[in-house]
Formats: sequence, C-alpha cells, structure tokens
Amino acid sequence: MKPTHYGQIAAVIFAAEAAFAVTHRIVGGEYGRFTHTFNVSVDLVLAAIWLTAAVAVTVRRTFAAFLAVLIGGLATHIHGILFSVASPGTGAGVPFLLASCILPFLAVRSAPAWRAASTEAEERRAHPASMPRSSHA
Repeated sequence: MKPTHYGQIAAVIFAAEAAFAVTHRIVGGEYGRFTHTFNVSVDLVLAAIWLTAAVAVTVRRTFAAFLAVLIGGLATHIHGILFSVASPGTGAGVPFLLASCILPFLAVRSAPAWRAASTEAEERRAHPASMPRSSHA
C-alpha cells in the first residue's frame, strides 16, 4: 500500500474520533461528575484537535502538521485511558485505546509521503521562476 494511503486511513480515524466528540455533545453525553461547561469544553477541544490532526495528516507539509498529528494521537490515548477509568467495566475507552495503538503505526508507514510533500514544498520555494515578476524595472 502507498504511504499516502496510510495517511488517509489515519485521517479517517481522526475524523471518526472528531465525529464521536460532536455526536457526544449533540446527544447530551456527559463525563461523570463534571459541570456542563466542562463537558462542552472537552468535547469541543477534542473535536478541534482531532479535526486538525485529520487535516494535518492529509496535508503533510510542515513540522506544525507533524505536531498536530502527534497531539491528536496523544489526545486519543489520553481520552481512551480517561474514558476507561471514568466508565469501568463498560469498554467505552477501548476503541480509543485501539486507535492510539494503530495511529502511530499509520503515521510511521506514511512517513515517506511526508518527506515527499516537504521536498515538493521546498522545490516550489527554491524556484524563483514560479514567483510572479514585477513589470517595472
């Protein structure tokens, strides 16, 4: 499979996690013993992190995109642990824990696509011919 396909699979996983956070908020899901404001904040921040990671793993251009993917993976792992602790015996955190194991594998397998994307961006910056020229001398 091509490295870009691994990145696309990771993007789908991040997007699914973001969809979970949005759906959790829409249906009124609450994290136990917290205020409503905290619950809304957690879901919104998680959705933003995971959507940013989904876009970053697709774009693959900068170090900031790499950091966004790293933060998204860490958020997945932490959310899986906290969801498991908050709901013992329900298995609610298992999908996030599994995703946190799969996402690093996908990120490593997509690494050649990251290098190719960064070299393409560097080549565009290095060629002054691609820049617009002024007509005055």
